[in-house]
Amino acid sequence: MPLQLRPATEGDFLTLGRISKRAFPHASGLLFPTHLRQGTSSPTNISDDDDEVRWRAARMLSRWKLGSPAYVVVDVSGGSGDPSNKEEVVVGFAQWQEPGVKDPLKARGGAPHLLPATLDQDLIADLMERLPSEEKKAMEGYETADMYYLLMLAVDPSHQRRGVGKMLLRHGIDQATAEGKKVYLTATPEGKPLYLSHGMKQTGEFDLFGISNYVMVYDKECS
Repeated sequence: MPLQLRPATEGDFLTLGRISKRAFPHASGLLFPTHLRQGTSSPTNISDDDDEVRWRAARMLSRWKLGSPAYVVVDVSGGSGDPSNKEEVVVGFAQWQEPGVKDPLKARGGAPHLLPATLDQDLIADLMERLPSEEKKAMEGYETADMYYLLMLAVDPSHQRRGVGKMLLRHGIDQATAEGKKVYLTATPEGKPLYLSHGMKQTGEFDLFGISNYVMVYDKECS
Protein backbone atom coordinates (compact mmCIF):
# COMPACT_ATOMS: atom_id res chain seq x y z
CA MET A 1 0.00 0.00 0.00
CA PRO A 2 1.77 3.20 -1.19
CA LEU A 3 1.08 5.31 1.88
CA GLN A 4 3.73 7.24 3.80
CA LEU A 5 3.57 9.51 6.83
CA ARG A 6 5.63 12.71 7.03
CA PRO A 7 5.57 16.05 8.89
CA ALA A 8 3.39 18.70 7.27
CA THR A 9 5.05 21.61 5.51
CA GLU A 10 3.71 25.13 5.13
CA GLY A 11 2.69 24.38 1.56
CA ASP A 12 0.36 21.57 2.69
CA PHE A 13 -2.15 23.63 4.63
CA LEU A 14 -4.47 24.69 1.84
CA THR A 15 -4.85 21.01 1.00
CA LEU A 16 -5.51 20.26 4.67
CA GLY A 17 -8.25 22.89 4.63
CA ARG A 18 -9.90 21.12 1.71
CA ILE A 19 -9.65 17.71 3.39
CA SER A 20 -11.11 18.95 6.68
CA LYS A 21 -14.06 20.48 4.81
CA ARG A 22 -14.71 17.21 2.94
CA ALA A 23 -14.29 15.10 6.08
CA PHE A 24 -16.80 17.00 8.24
CA PRO A 25 -19.71 17.92 5.95
CA HIS A 26 -22.22 18.26 8.80
CA ALA A 27 -20.15 20.87 10.64
CA SER A 28 -19.29 22.52 7.33
CA GLY A 29 -22.94 23.05 6.45
CA LEU A 30 -23.65 24.59 9.85
CA LEU A 31 -20.60 26.83 10.10
CA PHE A 32 -20.94 28.05 6.51
CA PRO A 33 -24.71 27.92 5.90
CA THR A 34 -26.22 28.37 2.48
CA HIS A 35 -27.93 31.66 3.28
CA LEU A 36 -24.56 33.26 4.13
CA ARG A 37 -22.94 31.85 1.00
CA GLN A 38 -25.45 33.38 -1.37
CA GLY A 39 -23.71 35.57 -3.89
CA THR A 40 -20.34 33.98 -3.08
CA SER A 41 -19.05 30.45 -3.59
CA SER A 42 -21.42 27.50 -3.61
CA PRO A 43 -21.63 25.21 -0.54
CA THR A 44 -19.89 22.42 -2.44
CA ASN A 45 -17.10 24.55 -3.89
CA ILE A 46 -13.71 23.43 -2.57
CA SER A 47 -11.53 25.55 -4.82
CA ASP A 48 -8.61 27.63 -3.59
CA ASP A 49 -10.97 30.62 -3.39
CA ASP A 50 -13.47 29.00 -1.06
CA ASP A 51 -13.86 30.96 2.20
CA GLU A 52 -14.20 27.87 4.33
CA VAL A 53 -11.13 26.13 2.93
CA ARG A 54 -9.00 29.24 3.43
CA TRP A 55 -10.34 29.82 6.95
CA ARG A 56 -9.67 26.24 7.98
CA ALA A 57 -6.21 26.31 6.42
CA ALA A 58 -5.31 29.61 8.12
CA ARG A 59 -6.32 28.32 11.55
CA MET A 60 -4.28 25.16 11.20
CA LEU A 61 -1.30 27.04 9.79
CA SER A 62 -1.35 29.50 12.70
CA ARG A 63 -1.37 26.66 15.18
CA TRP A 64 1.51 24.99 13.31
CA LYS A 65 3.59 28.16 13.39
CA LEU A 66 2.96 28.56 17.13
CA GLY A 67 4.05 25.07 18.09
CA SER A 68 1.29 22.59 17.20
CA PRO A 69 2.84 20.05 14.82
CA ALA A 70 0.87 18.45 12.01
CA TYR A 71 1.53 15.23 10.14
CA VAL A 72 0.19 14.08 6.81
CA VAL A 73 -0.22 10.74 5.12
CA VAL A 74 0.55 10.84 1.42
CA ASP A 75 -0.20 8.40 -1.35
CA VAL A 76 3.13 8.32 -3.17
CA SER A 77 1.60 6.79 -6.29
CA GLY A 78 -0.49 9.93 -6.77
CA GLY A 79 -3.62 7.86 -6.23
CA SER A 80 -3.33 6.41 -9.73
CA GLY A 81 -2.21 2.92 -8.78
CA ASP A 82 0.76 3.31 -11.12
CA PRO A 83 3.94 2.61 -9.11
CA SER A 84 6.01 4.59 -11.61
CA ASN A 85 4.07 7.76 -10.72
CA LYS A 86 5.77 9.17 -7.61
CA GLU A 87 3.62 12.27 -7.25
CA GLU A 88 2.47 12.79 -3.66
CA VAL A 89 -1.22 13.17 -2.90
CA VAL A 90 -2.09 14.13 0.67
CA VAL A 91 -4.94 11.87 1.82
CA GLY A 92 -5.19 12.65 5.53
CA PHE A 93 -3.67 14.59 8.39
CA ALA A 94 -3.52 15.02 12.15
CA GLN A 95 -2.62 18.12 14.13
CA TRP A 96 -1.54 17.91 17.75
CA GLN A 97 -1.22 20.34 20.62
CA GLU A 98 1.85 19.33 22.58
CA PRO A 99 2.06 19.44 26.38
CA GLY A 100 2.65 22.95 27.69
CA VAL A 101 1.53 24.66 24.45
CA LYS A 102 -1.54 26.91 24.67
CA ASP A 103 -4.02 27.02 21.82
CA PRO A 104 -3.83 30.50 20.25
CA LEU A 105 -7.26 30.18 18.64
CA LYS A 106 -9.62 30.40 21.60
CA ALA A 107 -11.42 33.69 21.10
CA ARG A 108 -14.33 33.85 18.61
CA GLY A 109 -13.02 31.31 16.18
CA GLY A 110 -9.42 32.35 16.19
CA ALA A 111 -8.86 36.11 16.44
CA PRO A 112 -6.82 37.82 15.05
CA HIS A 113 -7.95 35.83 12.01
CA LEU A 114 -10.35 37.59 9.67
CA LEU A 115 -13.65 35.77 10.05
CA PRO A 116 -15.32 35.38 6.63
CA ALA A 117 -18.74 36.89 6.12
CA THR A 118 -19.89 33.42 5.06
CA LEU A 119 -19.05 32.00 8.50
CA ASP A 120 -21.78 31.86 11.18
CA GLN A 121 -19.84 33.88 13.72
CA ASP A 122 -22.25 33.31 16.59
CA LEU A 123 -22.04 29.57 16.10
CA ILE A 124 -18.24 29.48 16.00
CA ALA A 125 -18.09 31.70 19.09
CA ASP A 126 -20.39 29.28 20.92
CA LEU A 127 -18.27 26.35 19.74
CA MET A 128 -15.03 27.93 20.96
CA GLU A 129 -16.62 28.52 24.36
CA ARG A 130 -18.43 25.21 24.80
CA LEU A 131 -15.82 22.77 23.55
CA PRO A 132 -13.12 23.62 26.14
CA SER A 133 -15.76 23.74 28.87
CA GLU A 134 -17.14 20.30 28.04
CA GLU A 135 -13.66 18.83 27.69
CA LYS A 136 -12.62 20.29 31.04
CA LYS A 137 -15.59 18.63 32.76
CA ALA A 138 -14.92 15.31 31.09
CA MET A 139 -11.21 15.42 31.93
CA GLU A 140 -11.61 16.24 35.61
CA GLY A 141 -8.78 14.60 37.53
CA TYR A 142 -6.36 14.73 34.60
CA GLU A 143 -3.57 17.28 34.18
CA THR A 144 -4.46 18.13 30.59
CA ALA A 145 -1.71 20.76 30.36
CA ASP A 146 0.76 17.87 30.56
CA MET A 147 -1.00 15.78 27.90
CA TYR A 148 -1.00 15.59 24.12
CA TYR A 149 -4.27 16.88 22.65
CA LEU A 150 -5.45 15.82 19.20
CA LEU A 151 -6.78 19.02 17.66
CA MET A 152 -7.99 17.34 14.48
CA LEU A 153 -7.64 14.14 12.54
CA ALA A 154 -9.22 14.03 9.08
CA VAL A 155 -9.07 11.63 6.14
CA ASP A 156 -10.20 12.49 2.63
CA PRO A 157 -13.48 10.54 2.17
CA SER A 158 -12.21 9.10 -1.11
CA HIS A 159 -9.27 7.51 0.75
CA GLN A 160 -11.01 6.18 3.85
CA ARG A 161 -10.74 2.54 4.92
CA ARG A 162 -7.12 2.38 3.78
CA GLY A 163 -5.60 2.64 7.27
CA VAL A 164 -4.80 6.36 6.99
CA GLY A 165 -6.45 7.28 10.29
CA LYS A 166 -4.70 4.40 12.03
CA MET A 167 -1.30 5.57 10.79
CA LEU A 168 -1.90 9.12 12.01
CA LEU A 169 -3.29 8.15 15.41
CA ARG A 170 -0.68 5.47 16.07
CA HIS A 171 2.12 7.92 15.31
CA GLY A 172 0.79 10.42 17.85
CA ILE A 173 0.13 7.83 20.54
CA ASP A 174 3.58 6.30 20.09
CA GLN A 175 5.25 9.69 20.41
CA ALA A 176 3.28 10.57 23.53
CA THR A 177 3.93 7.18 25.09
CA ALA A 178 7.68 7.48 24.42
CA GLU A 179 7.61 10.71 26.46
CA GLY A 180 5.49 9.19 29.22
CA LYS A 181 2.51 11.38 28.30
CA LYS A 182 -1.20 10.72 27.99
CA VAL A 183 -3.41 11.69 25.03
CA TYR A 184 -6.91 13.13 24.90
CA LEU A 185 -9.33 14.27 22.21
CA THR A 186 -12.95 14.83 21.31
CA ALA A 187 -14.36 12.36 18.79
CA THR A 188 -17.34 12.35 16.47
CA PRO A 189 -19.47 9.20 16.19
CA GLU A 190 -17.61 8.34 12.97
CA GLY A 191 -14.20 8.60 14.62
CA LYS A 192 -15.04 6.93 17.93
CA PRO A 193 -14.49 3.31 16.74
CA LEU A 194 -10.96 4.17 15.58
CA TYR A 195 -10.03 5.59 18.97
CA LEU A 196 -11.61 2.71 20.89
CA SER A 197 -9.65 0.26 18.74
CA HIS A 198 -6.42 1.93 19.87
CA GLY A 199 -7.14 1.53 23.57
CA MET A 200 -8.72 4.90 24.29
CA LYS A 201 -11.54 5.17 26.82
CA GLN A 202 -14.46 7.55 26.94
CA THR A 203 -14.54 10.05 29.80
CA GLY A 204 -17.50 12.20 28.74
CA GLU A 205 -20.19 12.86 26.14
CA PHE A 206 -21.95 16.02 25.02
CA ASP A 207 -24.09 17.29 22.16
CA LEU A 208 -22.55 19.62 19.57
CA PHE A 209 -23.99 20.58 16.19
CA GLY A 210 -26.87 18.23 16.93
CA ILE A 211 -24.69 15.13 17.24
CA SER A 212 -22.99 13.37 20.13
CA ASN A 213 -19.32 14.09 20.77
CA TYR A 214 -17.11 11.93 22.95
CA VAL A 215 -14.18 13.04 25.07
CA MET A 216 -11.62 10.23 25.10
CA VAL A 217 -8.27 9.57 26.71
CA TYR A 218 -5.34 7.25 26.12
CA ASP A 219 -3.53 6.35 29.30
CA LYS A 220 -1.03 3.53 28.85
CA GLU A 221 -1.14 2.76 32.56
CA CYS A 222 -4.90 2.07 32.33
CA SER A 223 -5.11 0.51 28.86
